[in-house]
Amino acid sequence: MKKNNQILIIAVLLLFSCKSKIVIIENSENGKMEFNFLEVAQPFNLELTEFHENNFYCFTEGVPYAILIGKTNNTSLPNIVTVLSRCEERNFEVGQNLRIVPEEDPRKNVSLSLIYSVKDTIIRGKKKSWLIGAENSAIWGIAE
Repeated sequence: MKKNNQILIIAVLLLFSCKSKIVIIENSENGKMEFNFLEVAQPFNLELTEFHENNFYCFTEGVPYAILIGKTNNTSLPNIVTVLSRCEERNFEVGQNLRIVPEEDPRKNVSLSLIYSVKDTIIRGKKKSWLIGAENSAIWGIAE
């Protein structure tokens, strides 16, 4: 009985000595949650500044893609472009120079939707989410 009282006293002391803070998380969709696609007909060069690999099997229940973000030197394109490369299983290094060949939007040929890659963070108790790469104009393409 004495041992149970000691355990109870220790538990109460631990409970009151912890200074926990309750954070209420509000979900706020402040980031972009859709891609703004460009129509691009000609291949172009891209200096890779960010790469997010495709972690999905190509024949899954959606359209999987790798995300290549980089700087272009083409005056008809924005300075920074997001390239969605369908079923891409290769890995790329930041700083690598790639030749991007534009491709047709794969959703035109299949009834599947995109598998979105989303990041989120908590700032001042509010959860903010955004679609990776949606801050730039996007195209479908493949790196050569």
